Amino acid sequence: MVFRNVLPIPARSKLLATSMGVQYLKAKGKGLRRNIDDTSTIVKWHPPDKSFVKLNFDGFVAGDKVATGFVLWNYNGQIIGGGALNLDGATISEVEARALREGLLFAQRKGYKKIMVEGDFKLVIQSVLD
Repeated sequence: MVFRNVLPIPARSKLLATSMGVQYLKAKGKGLRRNIDDTSTIVKWHPPDKSFVKLNFDGFVAGDKVATGFVLWNYNGQIIGGGALNLDGATISEVEARALREGLLFAQRKGYKKIMVEGDFKLVIQSVLD
């Protein structure tokens, strides 16, 4: 849906991101296996503390197909909202940074000030921390 040659429809983007979030939520209890530096590690999603919301963001680049998305969660693991964008021609760094930016702006518009951020792109995370 994100990659069609049509203008993005905000409601459709939110539905897509929410649907992806629900699928992730169903799988989160099982954990995901990742190989990091030749060691196997179990990665498991955890909800934020009660006073926080959690922003998960990610980007995707495959050939000329580029997309970004985010999901905002409450402490019960319920989805507050999300979004997705088609960003043709962007690099993976731009895509990941845009996902983080859009997610933070969304959380801010919703009035949240305590936001736990989780993503998998070290360059973007390190840039924010620096």
